[in-house]
Formats: sequence, C-alpha cells, structure tokens
Amino acid sequence: MSGEFVIPPKYYQVKEFSEGLAGTRKKKGGKWGYVDSSGKEVIKYKYQSVWVFENGVAPFENKDKYGYMNKEGNHIWNNVFSTASEFKNGLGLVTYNGEWGYVDGQGNWVYKLKNFNLLH
Repeated sequence: MSGEFVIPPKYYQVKEFSEGLAGTRKKKGGKWGYVDSSGKEVIKYKYQSVWVFENGVAPFENKDKYGYMNKEGNHIWNNVFSTASEFKNGLGLVTYNGEWGYVDGQGNWVYKLKNFNLLH
C-alpha cells in the first residue's frame, strides 16, 4: 500500500468497486454516478441511487423506478421496474406490474414467476 488516495476525497459517499467502477455522489442528497479506478468520472451523475456491477450490468434508481445499465452507462432496461436486485449468476430479480421475474443483461425476460410473493 502506498497510502495514496485511489479516489480523491471530494465525494460525499463512495460505494465499493466492482468490475473497475465505484458509485459516487458529490454531496448529501446529490445524484449518483460512477468513477473508474483512476478516479475519472465515467458515468454521469444523474441517478437517484446506483449499485455494484456484476457481469457488466448494474441496477439504478430514478424517479422511484428501477432499471439496469451497462458499464458505458447505456440503459438495458430504463426505469420500468418497481424493484430490481443486483445481478447474481447473470440474472436480476425484478418486479414489473406486480409480477416477479428474472431478466438478463441483454434486456430479455428469462423467467416470470407465477403467484410469487416475497416475505420480508
């Protein structure tokens, strides 16, 4: 360890790095974006919330709806879900119009769950 900052201490909040990117925001209540491991801002600060990348895909929240983006910031699913999980084993668990299902990183429904109810 060199004791040097990987990301300059100019951010209010920084999430963990995954696949070379970390979600950051500059001020309390501010929008989220991503920086790379050199500290370069690579995905614009326009998200209500962001999560880690897995298999090149990360969920985001905007206007109280959820979607998924790739590492270039392009939206695979754009703000259509009521809930969206981080990807695990290449799939994300989502809720759409009250129905649960899994989506992949190419924008396809993989499996819709019938009569499924998650208990918290």
